[in-house]
Amino acid sequence: MAQLRREMNLAPGGGGTVSMRALVALADPSQAAAISATLARQGFSVEAPDDSGEAARLLEQGVYGILVTARGAAPAGTGETLHQRVCRLNPDGRRRVFLALVGDEFKTGDGTQAFAAMADLVLSSRDVATADAALRNTMAERTRLYQLFTEARQRFDASAG
Repeated sequence: MAQLRREMNLAPGGGGTVSMRALVALADPSQAAAISATLARQGFSVEAPDDSGEAARLLEQGVYGILVTARGAAPAGTGETLHQRVCRLNPDGRRRVFLALVGDEFKTGDGTQAFAAMADLVLSSRDVATADAALRNTMAERTRLYQLFTEARQRFDASAG
């Protein structure tokens, strides 16, 4: 975990690039509890949304660094799902959110499925409780991938302030 935090620049006081807060929005309470426990073991503060509109607004503001949700149709009268909202973020905003999708149609850790679903990680519903390694490895790889973007944004923010 310490190595992952160093790679993600999340050491305390390090001005990390990804929020240590996670949002878990799954309809199945057992899946939500399992992935919440996994994220908590990795040092994240996990929350469940009371209102999807408020959750979407907080995601846009960068409050949450991780979103775990399912892909599917929005309930009647709610507009859009959190997955749909994250997919509509601008590129900089989207890079700030690690998106993990859970579903029966996914094979855990399949990069092609994740790419097609516009997610960072896909998890099979039956593998949610044992997703520690897949989550940790994918987050570390994503951090390495976006390192140049992150450093450039930090330099820009420092020069503007």
